[in-house]
Amino acid sequence: MIRFFVNAVGTLLLALALVFAVGDIARSIAQDAVRITAMGDAMASIGLPFGPGAETSSVTADLIVLVSSWPAAPVLAVFAFLVFLLARPREARARRLAR
Repeated sequence: MIRFFVNAVGTLLLALALVFAVGDIARSIAQDAVRITAMGDAMASIGLPFGPGAETSSVTADLIVLVSSWPAAPVLAVFAFLVFLLARPREARARRLAR
């Protein structure tokens, strides 16, 4: 049951990555230049605030500022595949690592 929800979250993250990748491609073609959506802009477009809050430490705030400038589509895709990897059954992970 939990694996189902984790896979659902991974699927949603991968779908978001695909949406932002298609949007980046369309904007790049329309403007005749490479346009990539930053993570901060992507989170703001779906309604999630992605910035350092008042109670965050300076290290955390610096990390949030750094991550918010990364391209959204590859970051979301990598995160989705990591979530999929976590949702694999233990037996499959053990066999895969034992080879």
